[in-house]
Amino acid sequence: MTIATEEIYNSFYSEDPTKTLYPGHSYTANPLGCAAALASLELLAQNEPIYTQMEQWHHQQRTELAHKYPQLTKLRVTGTIAAIDINNHDKAGYLNNVGRKIGHQAIAHGVLLHQFGNVLIYCHRTGLPQPN
Repeated sequence: MTIATEEIYNSFYSEDPTKTLYPGHSYTANPLGCAAALASLELLAQNEPIYTQMEQWHHQQRTELAHKYPQLTKLRVTGTIAAIDINNHDKAGYLNNVGRKIGHQAIAHGVLLHQFGNVLIYCHRTGLPQPN
């Protein structure tokens, strides 16, 4: 989340992606993000076997995807978060629109993805089918 005055908000409000105010991540020392991180670490410590199982499941999915779709690169997993880069031969980075296109398709199928240009980030959420 980014908080700004109406004037600043309006200066970034545009369909032009070069005018986008890309938000900082929760790991950029934001106090709210830090509080959420500490709560997450506490939950991780309390439920380590579940998160370990989810991480193993993500690694398995990552391996299967890499073999099936060679354009997926830099597949990485930490805990319940998985991220992939999509090599569509366009410039990598925030201005690559492949993530947005895939994000719209994912939403149509009930999957929420966080996308930054050619990078897709998926967080395994409770309520979704759990790995065996």
